Amino acid sequence: GALLLEPTRSNLVTYSEEFGSTGWSDLNYGTATTNIVSDNYAISPDGTQNAQRIQFDLGGGTTISDRSIIRQSIASQSDWFLSVWMKSTNGTQQKVLWQIGGDENETTVTGEWQRYTFDKNGTAIGWVGLSLRGGISTVDTADVLVWGFQAEQGSYATSYIPTQGSAVTRSADVCNN
Repeated sequence: GALLLEPTRSNLVTYSEEFGSTGWSDLNYGTATTNIVSDNYAISPDGTQNAQRIQFDLGGGTTISDRSIIRQSIASQSDWFLSVWMKSTNGTQQKVLWQIGGDENETTVTGEWQRYTFDKNGTAIGWVGLSLRGGISTVDTADVLVWGFQAEQGSYATSYIPTQGSAVTRSADVCNN
């Protein structure tokens, strides 16, 4: 037998499930159109109807100044591990970019709920999110379901820590005897 004991961790994303809330910024530049965020659109991995639908559209933009972003400011620290549950809304593969400060990395979202992770160690960042960007994204649009965004300081993901307006810290697990 084995025990999974987790360390103390904090989710510094203050609205982990509400991407249309005041905690998240919805930005578009160049030819990109405003992101469409639909609250409580689908059943999330926790079994309730609280998954958010986000529709990104570069509007045909192909330069790095064409951007469609949804992001949240977080405390600037180093050694980050980011995670979020995502699913394509139409069952086909969708591509979105992780936004970590000024860095972007594309990931492919499938038609099944999956927890996507991104390790960004050694870099101090001030905001995190998802986006499309001309010249970097390989697609012009994306339509995904999202739930449970987590930004924690560390080198691996721990179990999900929900937040609703402030960062939340989970104490380390302890096993005696």
